[in-house]
Amino acid sequence: IFFRHHVCISHQIFRLLMRAVRKHAFSKFRFLVVFIAVIGVLLCAVVWSLRAAPVTGIVLPATASQIANEQALPSESQDSDHGTAPALGAVDSMQDVCEQCNLAGKCLAGGQCSCLQGWTGPTCGVLDLVPGTAQPAFHKASRAGVTTWGASAAQAPTGEWYLFASRMVHGCGILTWSSNSEIVQATAPDVMGPYTIVKTLMPSFSHGPHLVRAPNGSYILFHIGAGDGISGVPAEACAEGSTIRPFKRPHAKKVAPGEVPSGDFWIGMAVAEALTGPWRRYGPLLGLRDGALEDMITNPSVAILPNGTALLYYRTTHRERKRTQRHIGVAVADHWAGPYRRLSRVPLFEALAEDPYVWQTGGVFHMLVHDSSSAGYSNPQKYAGKHAFSRDGLHWTVSPDVPYSATVALANGTLVLYARRERPELVVIAGRPAALITAISAQPWTRRDHGFTMVQQLR
Repeated sequence: IFFRHHVCISHQIFRLLMRAVRKHAFSKFRFLVVFIAVIGVLLCAVVWSLRAAPVTGIVLPATASQIANEQALPSESQDSDHGTAPALGAVDSMQDVCEQCNLAGKCLAGGQCSCLQGWTGPTCGVLDLVPGTAQPAFHKASRAGVTTWGASAAQAPTGEWYLFASRMVHGCGILTWSSNSEIVQATAPDVMGPYTIVKTLMPSFSHGPHLVRAPNGSYILFHIGAGDGISGVPAEACAEGSTIRPFKRPHAKKVAPGEVPSGDFWIGMAVAEALTGPWRRYGPLLGLRDGALEDMITNPSVAILPNGTALLYYRTTHRERKRTQRHIGVAVADHWAGPYRRLSRVPLFEALAEDPYVWQTGGVFHMLVHDSSSAGYSNPQKYAGKHAFSRDGLHWTVSPDVPYSATVALANGTLVLYARRERPELVVIAGRPAALITAISAQPWTRRDHGFTMVQQLR
C-alpha cells in the first residue's frame, strides 16, 4: 500500500500479488497472498476514511464559553435555514452621514458631501490615496524573486508595526496559491515599511491572513488552510517568484452537515495575547457544505460588534454556466470564537466580488472588495475595486464609485499601470482608514504570475 496526499494506490500492489499467485501453484502461498491483499485493501479503506481528520497541532473546537478560559473553541454549527438575522445590539450610528455620500461623508445643503478622513470625490466614494513609490512593502523579498499576495497589519504597544502576509513557497507565483501559500510575519518601524520577514507563522497551505483585535485585547488572525506543511507544486515548476510549468490545482471537498470539513479550504484562526505570539491555532470555524451554493470558501474578514456578536464575511465561489462566479457570503456567531452559522445560502449582494475587507466606523459598516466582474478583470486600471456600505452589516449597498484601481500615482507625478490589484486591506486607526494594503501583479498571469504586496498611505 502506498499512501500520499490521501490517495491509496492499492490496485498496483494487488496486480503484483496476482502475478505472483499465477507463478506459484502452492495453495498455502496463494492463501497468504490473498490474505495480505485483503488486509491491504482494508487498511486502505481505513486511511481513506480518516483523510478528513484534523491536522496535528490544530485545536478542535468545543464550546463557545471555553475560549474565555483559554481552552478549545466551538465547532461550526448548522446553517441557518431561513437566514434569520442576529440581534446585533445597540450601536452608535453616525446620524449625519448619508447614503448619498456612501456613508463616508456628511450631507450638506444643496446635495453636497463633506467627506470623512480617508475619502474623497463628489460623493465620498474614492479612497484619498497619497501618491507613493512603486516599491513593494517587501523590498528585498520581491527583488529576490519571492511572491507575496496581500497582508494585514497592526501596531504593537512598542510602536513597531507587524504585518502578516501570504507568501508562495518554492519560489512559485500566485497561480499556486491554493497549495503553496504560507503565512509569514514581518516587522517595520513604520506602517509604510519596508518590512523584514522574521518568521513563517503558518506553513503551507495557509492563506488570506486577516487580523482583528478582540474585545478582551487578544489578537485574532483569521485565515484559510490547515497549515500542515504540504505544498502541491514543487520547486521544479517555479523560478524567480513565477510558475513556469503546468501543474494540477487541488480542489476542495464538500461534506454533509455535521461532518468536519476536509481539505484546506476552510476558515480557521490563530489567537495570541501579543503580536509577537505565541499563537494558538483553532479550526475549522467554517467549511464547505453540501447543498450550499459554494465550491470554495476563502478570504475571511470579521467584524466584532459591541454586544459581542461576530459577522464573518468570506468569498464564496461556484460554477454557473461553465464560468466561475465569485460572491460574498456571511456567517454569524454570538461570540467571535463561534460557532458560526450561515445567514443565507445566497450571496450577500449580486455584484461579482471577492477578497472582502470589512470595518466599522461610528456604527456604520464599510466593505472593500476586488471587482471580479468582467470589467474588473479586463480593465483593472479603472475597475480594480468596489466599495459597499451598510448600517447593520447585513443589508448592503454597492457604490457605483470606484474606490481604487490598479493605476497607482507616484510622488514624481507619473502613473504606473499594473495588471492586477487585489486583496484590499486597510490599516484603520481610531475608526479611520490610514493606509491601503493590496496585492499587486505587474504583468498578466499568462505571462508572469509574480506578485508583491504594496502599502499606500491615505490622507
